[in-house]
Amino acid sequence: MKYKLTNETKKRQCRTLYRIQALKEFGVVKAHEFGGWVESERNLSQEGNCWVFDNAQVCGDAVVSGDAVVGGNAVVGGNAVVGGNAWVGGYAVVGTHEKSQVSEFNFSILPSEVEEVVIAGVRYKKETTWKKI
Repeated sequence: MKYKLTNETKKRQCRTLYRIQALKEFGVVKAHEFGGWVESERNLSQEGNCWVFDNAQVCGDAVVSGDAVVGGNAVVGGNAVVGGNAWVGGYAVVGTHEKSQVSEFNFSILPSEVEEVVIAGVRYKKETTWKKI
């Protein structure tokens, strides 16, 4: 196992999120480093170098895997899958059906395998550029 859920919790609407802590060094993460927040271990893979940093939150049926990174104040929820070498940060809200009070977005979504995202309830589809649908 590369991380564990700590006893430190926070509430997000009616969900309880747990701060994560690295158990070993991997990627840019140091052993014993605290990360962001997840609802359960199903939200963050124990494989690869994926990680949730800062105050970022992953909940619902969302999954972060591979070498993907979620950071800043980003929220990944619903049925979103963030994988590969994707990076989601800033104030991004991805794949959530919850109403968001976020009024500013600063995010990057990579790589090319991502074909569709939901940001603050608005669907975007990748064509040659991202188009609102």
